[in-house]
Amino acid sequence: MPNEYQKDGDIRFVGLNSRDNPSALPKGILSRSQNFRLDRGVAQTRKGLQRKTIGSIVGQVIYATGTYIQSSGQEIIVLVVANGLYTYNPQTELLSSKIYFPNFITGKTLTSTDSLNVTVTSAAHGLIVGAKVYVETTYAGYSGLFTITAVTTNTFSYLMPAVASVGAVTGVACSYSASELITTPEGCDVCNAMDKIFISRGFDKRPLMWDLNVTITALPATTTAGHEFPNCTNLMYYGNRLIAIGKYHAETNPLRNYDTVSVSNFLDYTDWDIADAFSVNNGSNDQLVGVAPWTLNEFLVFMRNSIYYVSIGNDRYATGAALGSDSYIKTLATDIGCLAKKSVVQAGGGVFFLSDNGVYFLQPQPASAESMKLLTMADPISAPIDDIIQRINRNYASNAVATYWNNRYYLAVPLDDSVVNNTVLVYNFILKNWESVDTYPTLVTTGSNLVADSWTINTSASGLTDYIYIVITKSAVPQHGLAVGDYVNVNFTGQSWTGSGYVDLLPPSGTYKVIDDAYSSLDSSSFYIKIPKSSFLVLPYTGTYPTLSWIYQLGYGVTFAKAESVSLKEFIVVKKDNQRRMFLVDNYQGIFLTEQLDVDEFGESIGNPILPTPIASLDTPANIALGLYGNLVLVALYDSLGNPNANVIVLDPLSFQKNNITAVLETRQYTIDNITDKRFSSYEANILTSGGERIETYAEVSNPDVRVRVDSLGSSSSEDYNRSNPIRKTGSGLILKFISYSKRPSIRSAFIYATQQKKNNINKQ
Repeated sequence: MPNEYQKDGDIRFVGLNSRDNPSALPKGILSRSQNFRLDRGVAQTRKGLQRKTIGSIVGQVIYATGTYIQSSGQEIIVLVVANGLYTYNPQTELLSSKIYFPNFITGKTLTSTDSLNVTVTSAAHGLIVGAKVYVETTYAGYSGLFTITAVTTNTFSYLMPAVASVGAVTGVACSYSASELITTPEGCDVCNAMDKIFISRGFDKRPLMWDLNVTITALPATTTAGHEFPNCTNLMYYGNRLIAIGKYHAETNPLRNYDTVSVSNFLDYTDWDIADAFSVNNGSNDQLVGVAPWTLNEFLVFMRNSIYYVSIGNDRYATGAALGSDSYIKTLATDIGCLAKKSVVQAGGGVFFLSDNGVYFLQPQPASAESMKLLTMADPISAPIDDIIQRINRNYASNAVATYWNNRYYLAVPLDDSVVNNTVLVYNFILKNWESVDTYPTLVTTGSNLVADSWTINTSASGLTDYIYIVITKSAVPQHGLAVGDYVNVNFTGQSWTGSGYVDLLPPSGTYKVIDDAYSSLDSSSFYIKIPKSSFLVLPYTGTYPTLSWIYQLGYGVTFAKAESVSLKEFIVVKKDNQRRMFLVDNYQGIFLTEQLDVDEFGESIGNPILPTPIASLDTPANIALGLYGNLVLVALYDSLGNPNANVIVLDPLSFQKNNITAVLETRQYTIDNITDKRFSSYEANILTSGGERIETYAEVSNPDVRVRVDSLGSSSSEDYNRSNPIRKTGSGLILKFISYSKRPSIRSAFIYATQQKKNNINKQ
């Protein structure tokens, strides 16, 4: 009797388990889900980012974010930078001008002859060597946060990390901030309370307060009552009180900063009584990480290795009132703590947080007389994706951030060797399963594409390592404007040159890091990259080091542009179009609206030109000589002297480079419930497209291991496909792998058909 075909597969997809053996997973559970959403059992590529900010915010480091509500009821996003803050209205999509911190100095000048070393002239400035200063000017590349290297009575100097693309300048106007700055994200937090915005700046700086109008002040060191706002690293407004991580102001031992939670008086940010400074596990080998609200007027205190909960009591409403008999600190857990303060999120009737062992979920025991006894905390909720958790870069894991939106917990973490949050882990509360590991655009062109003068191989360095060192020269304005450590997309075209003429051999194009080591350097007119020798189709030399015969070592026709990756600084959920929407804040590129487009917007503006409004006063002979006349502007943003050209045609500010979302789905391993050999004959999958998608399907067979593409679908219109193609491979198990390269196709189900291979068991006796 012939073998009958047997069937295995999934009629729906309901979760992700990347840790366990794919052959042991239950039906509907995926072994890999990258950039997918599993709504109603259908796997569909997530929606993409829409960029929302341009202008002066781009390129500035964003140290902290927050929100507040206008009198109209509109929620506003706050972006804190080194010397001030911006506000963004998600409904009107307008970014404010910068509101400066105190002591912003204007009307000064700066000079640089080499585009790197800068001297600012400011009479009796009072600054010292080693101090931080934030300089602003309209000349491209000269603004930023710097460290002062030299001073005189009326000048101070500093070295920029990158050359200014507009070249040397003399006596150009500038402004600067020095006494009130934020120079590190550590300890920087934003809290909206009592119709004000409070900004913490760590234990060594006074918090700032913004009146939601135009005035930002540093909170005074003393108050009439002497109970001043503590220097702190974390702020929360809960139960009409501000809660801060930081010692009581009169405490002289700085170690108390790491184990003390200070609580303000009721509806009063000016008075912080000593009775309300709670030392948690005083003097232990532990330190505070963050705080979070809980139930019955209690709040959680997360330490690095343990968790506590605190109640201020029910009768602490007046300044100086006695500590209530019902106030307390109680232990919740001593074997687990929190790794990142901004991973703590209230959701689903409990609290999520990232620990050293993974993501945990705290939930109270409803039947308990004490509100904080746990229902369960035995295993991390991230156990099904523990292989991903183990890839988190622990040196930067404290920067992880999270939020709750659309019935999902989103956790952004730095994976592998990344120093910024580059991946988002998504947990679905409806499915009660992990859903996806989201990735975002990597090393995308974000700077203008420039044409270099030439490229040259550093022949003295090549051969000493496994790399070829190449110097790229760009001496004309605008110059390259790159810093050591920047990534740059380089495209080698044309031909290369040797002493005997031109040859059709070029270095490989690609993305490389700007370097400065023993064999390279950086100046205003050139930068170095190094390319692995294994990347060359034909090496630029013959022979072995040190006896080399160079085939080619110099060429022309090379273009380059700065490249960046999405860096997830913060999630913010605010109202837009009368619904809660999730925004993503990038460290350097500003605000993005998530789950919006069929692509991710990131990179250079590619929109339609916008003609500027005619300004009659600009139609001077000097401007006309530069090519400026009304709306007919055919010049660069800066003239040959580095002066900004007025009335320039710009691109649509909200149209940026489109990056297709690559989504990968891998099913569980289909074995038909046994490990014997099978002849996999075919597969079938139900796929829904809207037009413009490209999706490929692979069969990954185990024992013997082989991977084969079994389908490639390019859809030109909206269609519901039932794809069925042969596999014709033998093995013990099979995983179907779907890769979507464009737009947002849906995968509804997947099945395989196989026959069991017969085995004859013969007893030789």
